[in-house]
Amino acid sequence: MAAVSAAGALALTAACTSTSPTPDPEPAVPAEWVDSAMLATYDSCDKVMTTLANRVTAAVEARGPDRTRAVEDLEAAPEAATSDDAAGGSEGKEYSETNVAEAGVDEPDVVKTDGDFLYSVHGGTLRKVDAESGAVVHEYEFPESAWNANLLLTEDSIVVFTDMDDENARGRTVHTVSKFDKSDLTPRDEVRVEGSGVDARLTGGQVRLAVSSTPEVELYTGGEPVADVLADADVSSWVPAVRTNGEEQEPSCADIAVPAEYGGGSTLTVGALDVDASWDGFDPLTVMADGQTVYGTPDALYISHSPGIAWYGPESKDETEIFRFTFNGTDPVLVGEAAVPGYLLNQYSMNEHDGHLRVATTEEPRWGFEPRGFAPEAEEKSSSTVTVFAVEDRSLEKASAIGGLGEDERIYAVRFIGDTGYVVTFRQTDPLYTVDLSDPRDPEVTGELKITGYSAYLHPMGTGRLLGVGQEADEQGRTEGMQVSLFDVSGDEAAVLDQYVDPGSHASVEFDSHAFLYWEPRSLLALPATDWSGGYSASVNLLEVKGDEISDAGEIDATELAGEGYFETGSMRTLVIGDTLWTVDRGGAVATNLDDLSDSTVHRW
Repeated sequence: MAAVSAAGALALTAACTSTSPTPDPEPAVPAEWVDSAMLATYDSCDKVMTTLANRVTAAVEARGPDRTRAVEDLEAAPEAATSDDAAGGSEGKEYSETNVAEAGVDEPDVVKTDGDFLYSVHGGTLRKVDAESGAVVHEYEFPESAWNANLLLTEDSIVVFTDMDDENARGRTVHTVSKFDKSDLTPRDEVRVEGSGVDARLTGGQVRLAVSSTPEVELYTGGEPVADVLADADVSSWVPAVRTNGEEQEPSCADIAVPAEYGGGSTLTVGALDVDASWDGFDPLTVMADGQTVYGTPDALYISHSPGIAWYGPESKDETEIFRFTFNGTDPVLVGEAAVPGYLLNQYSMNEHDGHLRVATTEEPRWGFEPRGFAPEAEEKSSSTVTVFAVEDRSLEKASAIGGLGEDERIYAVRFIGDTGYVVTFRQTDPLYTVDLSDPRDPEVTGELKITGYSAYLHPMGTGRLLGVGQEADEQGRTEGMQVSLFDVSGDEAAVLDQYVDPGSHASVEFDSHAFLYWEPRSLLALPATDWSGGYSASVNLLEVKGDEISDAGEIDATELAGEGYFETGSMRTLVIGDTLWTVDRGGAVATNLDDLSDSTVHRW
């Protein structure tokens, strides 16, 4: 898959010059996987190549000659049934599970448990740890080039996701999905896709994943028409190579979809694997769009995409597209698309409920270099919007939208619970908006609670209660340390019941929702946190959240667990097995007695 250069053949020049481009071929839409007004698929590779050349030429010329850039090796980095749900181990022990956004849909994380063992992947090492003794019973080392590892756990298997350098992939990054036997960590199957992992979900014994890749096509024109540069591009230049158990698969042009606008940037590859079956092949589809945020339900995978095409001048746009995929066995099917204003914060910005998708987004002022002579008509300010779509069998139909939330602010946290949405925006103070979505065609803002600081993560705590974790701040918006707030949300507007502040610290859940544990049987909230105010320290703040009050229950010092990787502060996790609270990081684990939170044992790895 050699990079295309300006010295290549000129077979597509006439088709793709700026003066007389060949019209797009008539699309042939395979109804088995896509029925789309925004995407086109074709029945031959020649038609795909012609359409791609037209799209990229138009996008590059729209940027202007000084904005032409290379598209090479710019791999995109990836960006509730909740942790208080208990499951039982083989001896009847209750144990916590990963904090996830949607019931029945597991999410990859660095630590999992089945109640008998801990399974962790830190620092390139997969470990199986006995939950009684804290001893490592099995290990598997990934190549030194592997990073961004996390895992999913089933009854018999462990599925590990890593990004790594791969000499067999023309020196490019590959996203590797590896299946191991849970009993002894023996490797079983492997799929490699050129690119970087966006995210994955596990539901119904099926792993659904999204990978972002960069076409191996250079767009330095050197003054020549872009079409000349694209002349030698074939399908293998545009879509990622796939290998299953070492065997490379041929790309299929029928499994490529091209949007109305495409600038030659990332591609999004979506597919599924049955965990309990042997992986004899991987049959994904590729959309010529980037992949940013993944939200999964038992029935579908939603993936957001920001086109990033027209950011300059009066035609600039600030919007995000959302694709909805379902699965026919392991075959992905694109069954709906929608566009929303602005951008999403994270997966909690999307939620499907009662046949409707609700999406919270922030629109910010136009950015980038404006063409000479262009000036906005008026000063632009950020604001946020909740948009509602009816989920149809083959489409997403807009039902309503309510905007104007948090003018001159951006979203810091979102949570949809039943017929209500909670949206936190912030600049100096924290409005917590309550949005009534009981009528999907007529949403209404019923409350706007303003307090200092902000919540970056919101968690349902039972009927009429909502927990927020973020930062306290002064009246000017300067942050001061971790803030945990308990809200009464039984009425139209939220009210603060109690708060806890830890000056100088930051809770990891601000940036990673998996770093959150509320163990309902003990009313115990465990929040991994870091503090750089007096030099680096890491700890777990233990709080009792019961009734209308938050009370300090102690702290676990976990600084030494980070080891040499202490800058990787987002990898600390807490989980419960029986009567033990485990704190796990790269360098080991701390086992804390739930009956006596001051009684802890350190296990070094």
